Amino acid sequence: MVHDDSRYARPDLQLLAMLDDAQAKLAESGIEVTEDALFWGFSAAADFATRMTVMHPDRVRAVVAGGVGGLPILPLETYQDETLTYPVGVGDLAAVAGFTLDAEALRATPMLLFQGGADENDSVREPPFTCDGFRSDSYSCEQARWVNATLGASTVERVPLVADIYAEFGMADFNSIILPGIQHTTPDAMQETMRRFYACVLAGETGCAAQVEVPEPADAVLP
Repeated sequence: MVHDDSRYARPDLQLLAMLDDAQAKLAESGIEVTEDALFWGFSAAADFATRMTVMHPDRVRAVVAGGVGGLPILPLETYQDETLTYPVGVGDLAAVAGFTLDAEALRATPMLLFQGGADENDSVREPPFTCDGFRSDSYSCEQARWVNATLGASTVERVPLVADIYAEFGMADFNSIILPGIQHTTPDAMQETMRRFYACVLAGETGCAAQVEVPEPADAVLP
């Protein structure tokens, strides 16, 4: 959705306006809330949640994202001498959004990612493919080729490397887990894990994401 009002020009700005409006209305009723919020997303919504977190970490108290194909947006401008353009990375964030990455705020944001071990749903096209007639609502042909060649051509293959990238970036509380046997879904056991994670964050505790383990039972849905 595109709007003539610059405050609503992008989905992230629309959501910020919604948060501001809700905060103002609650304040009118004498209910004071913080400016940040808990975020959760799965699949395409997980892509949005992680991108929202990287772009506006000051408004995200904590985030859980599942089924992102092992590829959340990377908090880097370059990697191995390659400029990472949005939404793979933030190399052109100033041109896309009008501001640069707030690295300090992002590092302080608890982030929990999970990927089903049997989840083959992938927004990055599986190789081999050519750029002739290439179409995707997620990544350009050049981006897809780079992701497959550098980070891995499968969703699960990318998870450990991406986790290392976030760790090297300096996240204070980050975790990315693989749920064995799980396809493109969020099992009940993981939903309970998420609730405990959010409760930990709201209680002001530290290491809430880091302490998360693969939930049992796995609730596996085998292919």
